[in-house]
Amino acid sequence: MAVASFDEVPADVLAEMFAQRARLVDADTVNRELSVMKAAVTWWRARGWLARNPISGIERRPAPPDRTRALSRAQIAVLFDLKIGVRERTLWKALYETCARTEEILCLDVEDLLLTDKRGRVTSKGGTIEWVHWQSGTAQLLPRLLKGRTRGPELEARGGWTLHQLRHSALTHEAEDGTNTPTLLARSRHASVRSLERYARPSVDAVAAHVADRDPLRRRKRGTTA
Repeated sequence: MAVASFDEVPADVLAEMFAQRARLVDADTVNRELSVMKAAVTWWRARGWLARNPISGIERRPAPPDRTRALSRAQIAVLFDLKIGVRERTLWKALYETCARTEEILCLDVEDLLLTDKRGRVTSKGGTIEWVHWQSGTAQLLPRLLKGRTRGPELEARGGWTLHQLRHSALTHEAEDGTNTPTLLARSRHASVRSLERYARPSVDAVAAHVADRDPLRRRKRGTTA
């Protein structure tokens, strides 16, 4: 469709097209597409290719609140202490230590792993090839899991907790530990801080500990005892 033909499309038709799109994808996706479209229309109008704004009146879709809660550190410890098979233990450790999406870890093949470097090559959203990084827990388990295997484990959930919560929990715990926003974005591979902030949300206890640690009276007492 030529750009100029947008002037001939009734506004209600375009609004209905976006409404249909919103029924097929999540709010974040359709809002991102609308932002791209608005930027394109602005650019086209600046060059005189459009006489009007064909998407005027089309509003962003409200994103539903994220109901996924990060597990506490104690819950994570309980989870990793469970007497489970090496497949599940490796999967859970990898999800927590890499902050990766479940489907990314499940689709890892042996040739995608750089065991010495503690990292793996994943296909992210949109088909982008990226790297995820793990720590010693996963590194110790992977050799046991890979013996005789050529593909990763299958999806499972346990105790009402979901695998996605491991990614969510790791990002929350890193935020609580003071990891800066650029590093969290690199770890989570989110495209924006807005997307990240739903995950890296410190708990009430973590905020209380942060405030208490910076209490002037407490600091003076530390200085006295030092």
